[in-house]
Order: sequence, then structure tokens, then C-alpha cells
Amino acid sequence: NIKILSDKYKINLKKKIIIFAPGAAFGQSKMWPAERFRELGQKLNKDFLILILGSKNEIKIGDKIVSNKNMVNLCGKTSIAEAIDLMHISKFCVSNDSGLMHLASATNTKSISIYGATSPELTPPLTNNKEIHYKGLPCSPCFEKICKYGHYNCLVEIHAKDVFKSFK
Repeated sequence: NIKILSDKYKINLKKKIIIFAPGAAFGQSKMWPAERFRELGQKLNKDFLILILGSKNEIKIGDKIVSNKNMVNLCGKTSIAEAIDLMHISKFCVSNDSGLMHLASATNTKSISIYGATSPELTPPLTNNKEIHYKGLPCSPCFEKICKYGHYNCLVEIHAKDVFKSFK
């Protein structure tokens, strides 16, 4: 029930809600840098309430992203069922190629998906309500957990200002 969730997590339902899902169980080569999520959040913060979802392992990532009172780190706090309910009331979900991306695509939420070491051709969000950010560099998709070049340019070169355009 949305009322119970909004009370439990102090969610202002009068604001438009965006989900940020900054984690990926696969590892760093699937994770857009926390600093980029933070920059994007700062560009969006006036108009939206941003809920950061993820596992207990992603609490520190969520903490790095939060920069104001319009951002709430719920990493490690919600169940999968609660995450799905929150996605149902969200306008957008910004995520890496992850389980939460696929959950978002199963709801009415616009899926704004960021790909690094994996391919949007092979594991796209299964929805028409989506926008994909993927650089398609010569070294990607590599499907490696750790960047063999050490630069993660496939993710680093996707800028907050580019992802911000998905909200227009």
C-alpha cells in the first residue's frame, strides 16, 4: 500500500518521484559513477523527490549521491515488493543494467538505462517507455567485471547533462 510506504519512508506524494538505482550486483563495470548520479540529482532536485534504491551493499553509494533534502537513500531498507510499489508511483527510474532496471520496465515508470560493459542489444529494458545511454566504445561491450584498461570510459563518458535530457 502506497500510503503505508509513504508514511514509513516519509515520502511526499505531492512531488513527482524519480528512482535512482545506482548499484549492479555484477560489479563496477556496470555502475555509472556515484558522482554522476549526484550531479544528475542536483540538476533535478527542485522539481522531484529522488528515492535511491538498492541493496545493503549499496548504502555507501546512496550516501555519496544524496546532496539535499529532496534525495532519500533507501538502499538496504526496502523489500523487492516495496521497490516495485515505489516504481509504480515514480515517473522515472535512472538505473544501470541491473535487476532494478528490469523491475522498473515491468511498471509504468520510464526506464532511463545506463550501459557500460554490457549491451543494450542483449539485455534491454523490456518496455517501450525507455531511453538508453550507451557509448558503444570500441572496447565495449566487454562483459568484464573489471575494466582491463582501468578507465571505465564506457560509463565515465556518459555525463549527467546527457542523461538529464531524458527528462524533457
